[in-house]
Amino acid sequence: MERKRLLIIDDSKFDRALYLNYLKDENFEFDELDSGEKLSDYLFLRDNLPDLVLLDWNMPGMDGPSTLKMLSVDPRYKSLPIIVITGMDKEEIIQEAFDHGTLDFLNKPVSKIELITRVRKVLELQQASKAIAREKTVLKENLAMAMESANQQRAIFDQTLDERNRRLITMEVEAVKVTNQLDLVAKELSRLSEIVAEKSDEDKQTLLKKVRALQRNLEQLTSEEDSWADFKKVFESTNPDFFNRLLQCNSKITPHDLKHSAFIKMQMDNHEIAETFGIEMKSLQMSRYRLKKKLGLNADQSLNEFIHSI
Repeated sequence: MERKRLLIIDDSKFDRALYLNYLKDENFEFDELDSGEKLSDYLFLRDNLPDLVLLDWNMPGMDGPSTLKMLSVDPRYKSLPIIVITGMDKEEIIQEAFDHGTLDFLNKPVSKIELITRVRKVLELQQASKAIAREKTVLKENLAMAMESANQQRAIFDQTLDERNRRLITMEVEAVKVTNQLDLVAKELSRLSEIVAEKSDEDKQTLLKKVRALQRNLEQLTSEEDSWADFKKVFESTNPDFFNRLLQCNSKITPHDLKHSAFIKMQMDNHEIAETFGIEMKSLQMSRYRLKKKLGLNADQSLNEFIHSI
């Protein structure tokens, strides 16, 4: 076990010898100074601070109070454990000693048992303080590591979320474009079907059947089921049960309403949602109004706040 170093600062050679004799069996290494004036040089020349200082209060030159003040203003020595020893027991002296960082106080004449007990207690306290400081350091390091890891995970999540949101928006924009194009084709086929239907020649019946077959295929292509299934799958990867909870409010909510709600959940504003849907702002406002009614919200309730609460 590493031996503790105890520094005795006292102008009385007799008192220093007395303390050495009292503590000789406590496994200490001892250093002695006969005045506080020599303390600065002593500390400067040492790589390590002493584990404990016994400081006499009344000394010629730099006395106990001056020594304490000198130590208290230097951050390197603020944690240095000190026991003050004095022949005076005035309350203001005791208070001054503690104000300047003293951990304990002994009155002369000092008994052996009291000195050993106080020294042991102060060293135990100092050891506990160092252990707490080490634990705080470890906790701070672990917290810093945890925060760094959390920030990294958050950055990855945000990046994934942004990519997913961009994918959802792209899917919906492409779906709107395809639907619009197919609607145009469907209208043209409908017009052609009317022209063909006016002809009574039997040789036109085959063409009419093909046109109608194309119309049926277009109706299937323009169905929202496939695009909605893809959209739902991507969105629910990070927002599970969101759509189910909305449908619990009203089972008649349409896929378009659910997409609208999803865009609100994604923090998109009205202009972005209208642009994504390919509709005018007036149409979007009407859509929001109908959605609020389906969700059972009154005029004073915020649709956005309700969506984000789900």
